[in-house]
Amino acid sequence: MLRKVLANCSYQAGHACLGLGRLGRNQAHRLFRLTRALWPAHPAVGPWLDYMDGSRLLAQGRPEEALELLRSAARGLPQLPGIRVWTGVAYAMLGRDEEAIGTLEKVLQEEGAAELPDVWTSLAWSYLRSGRTRQALETCSRAELCGVRSPRLQFVARLALGVQIRALPVGELRDLLGEVPQGVPLLLEYARLQAHAGRHTLARAALSALPDELQGRALSVVGQASLNAYDCATALWAGHELASIAADEAQVHAALLTSEAHLREGRGQQALEAIKAARQTFPAHSAVREQLGRVLLIQGQWEAAVEEMIEALHLGGGGALAAGLAALAALELGDAQSARGVFVVQRSGDGLSCAFAHAAQVRLMVLDDSWDQALDLAQLALEEIVSLPQWAAVPDVTARLTSALRSALQAVRDGGSEAQRRRASELLGRLSPTPQIRSTCYS
Repeated sequence: MLRKVLANCSYQAGHACLGLGRLGRNQAHRLFRLTRALWPAHPAVGPWLDYMDGSRLLAQGRPEEALELLRSAARGLPQLPGIRVWTGVAYAMLGRDEEAIGTLEKVLQEEGAAELPDVWTSLAWSYLRSGRTRQALETCSRAELCGVRSPRLQFVARLALGVQIRALPVGELRDLLGEVPQGVPLLLEYARLQAHAGRHTLARAALSALPDELQGRALSVVGQASLNAYDCATALWAGHELASIAADEAQVHAALLTSEAHLREGRGQQALEAIKAARQTFPAHSAVREQLGRVLLIQGQWEAAVEEMIEALHLGGGGALAAGLAALAALELGDAQSARGVFVVQRSGDGLSCAFAHAAQVRLMVLDDSWDQALDLAQLALEEIVSLPQWAAVPDVTARLTSALRSALQAVRDGGSEAQRRRASELLGRLSPTPQIRSTCYS
């Protein structure tokens, strides 16, 4: 009983601190946490903690986690306008423009919300990103009429005007970047969107606002973001722009982007030509060797792909795909020690990469009698396989993956406990029939 009394006192004290500015909010957060520690099931403190923790996560640039907490807070505090404000901002940060616009336009009808620069900036940016330039400019004008001004809002207004008049005040943008902490990511996304829309001159102008030493890195980010958005045409544009920069790293990234974009578009020969040319110039670059192995893998040239992946690993690089292919090749030769060695360090990659890395690790776990772990990882591998995009789900790839998993799962089915055998049989039933593997050499 005493703990509940103390918890209620702490909760009331926290509420008293909420109106005292930032320091008061920090103290309120500490008191609310104390309330929960004293009485974990306190009926009112949970939504407040969700709201405050969500706001903090948003300020740290973690909108996905923030949104989950803010939604939870809204269920307990439906009348608190601040929750709707930050929910709308989180939608904008996540690129969920329609939800951001709908939420923030409603927020602006509430008392006090029109005084917040973040509301106007997020709304204007969502309009601009979704192709509604006129509404973005109108939003900036509405903010000005309400007496709201901020460097970030001015930055977005200049970008929106640039779309309308097909020109950017590069010098002014460069000056504003010093005042706008989030200006560089906004500018990169803006450049990607303009390039996607075919406004390449405007995209180049946006990137020219960045310091010269960042140009290559910026184009690489734009290209990779385009690949992530399944926009191979813009990735190819970024690769072409990178190729005009003399620096070696720019040339490497240009080749990687160009090769990967062609690969995803089903132009295997062009993908191969682009990355083979880069290997001639940069034979000791691990990313180039791994990309070449990736292209060869998709073309069904397993031995040549493995050779390139092993070289990438020897050069001190290589991701999950290089590790997966090298480990499976070693296991085929009965060399489990070498296969284990490639997983000593953590490696990352896309779905294709993870599928091969998981398949290799499943086989190693079976050899080590770690059968429950092998079954867990086999399930993850199966999920990656069924999710492979069309360009990656070619017969040779799926055959290698299913063959590796089948042999491991059969071993568990034949020698595991009853529960393990049952689960292995269920996973085997989910494996598609193994197509015949082509074996071609590359020279």
